[in-house]
Amino acid sequence: MHSILDGNNFKTAAREYFWLLNRAYPEKRSRLLVADRYHLDRHQRTALYRGIFPHDSNTLRIAKAAKFPPAKGLSMAIDLLNILHLISNYLYGRNVFHSTDLFLRDDGENFSRLDNHRFMLDALHLLGRTLASFEPSEVQICIKTSQISRYPEFLKNPSLLRDNLRTGSADVHIISSAHIHRQLIESRADIIATSDSVVLDSCAGSPLDLGGCILSVSFNARLPDLHGLIYEKDPS
Repeated sequence: MHSILDGNNFKTAAREYFWLLNRAYPEKRSRLLVADRYHLDRHQRTALYRGIFPHDSNTLRIAKAAKFPPAKGLSMAIDLLNILHLISNYLYGRNVFHSTDLFLRDDGENFSRLDNHRFMLDALHLLGRTLASFEPSEVQICIKTSQISRYPEFLKNPSLLRDNLRTGSADVHIISSAHIHRQLIESRADIIATSDSVVLDSCAGSPLDLGGCILSVSFNARLPDLHGLIYEKDPS
């Protein structure tokens, strides 16, 4: 696995990019300027984009986030494909990292589409076991309709999806929507499981880094930490 933290160039670039974000410089131009200046590769460029956010955003998301493990008996809304892609990319050996807001993200966009259905099914089983241990009262499985057609049958078929999730006694509702952001933002569930930044900033429920929880518990994963890189005085 390529480490996004390899080399002093990335560390310096990350801190300069963070400095620019906090002074309201344009995000895209700042990212391109810094990435070109320090000759970052595509993995490191994605890490800047998906892993480093302004201080105010980090503070608000961290304060809003649900604690792990969540209390039993809560309702949950799950951004299914967001979570499954994160876990599958980890299983596939792609880069996964803690962002500055402490939510786990990946750089799967740098690769061709993940067609290994075995990894996707394994990720689904890991998700189901974790949800069952939480003992939620209700689980809303939210899926974007424009994406689901290219996925395997066990994700497209609601009955097979429920069978593979095995979430215990919780009521499971599968919600297909063309507007998944709105669905999650407006959900009345106590816990919103996603790492999507738009949803994190606007949802009414408490966001949970469910992908991070699963990888930590199931694999004791020790992953690159951009929060530590930015905020610790001497991260090296």
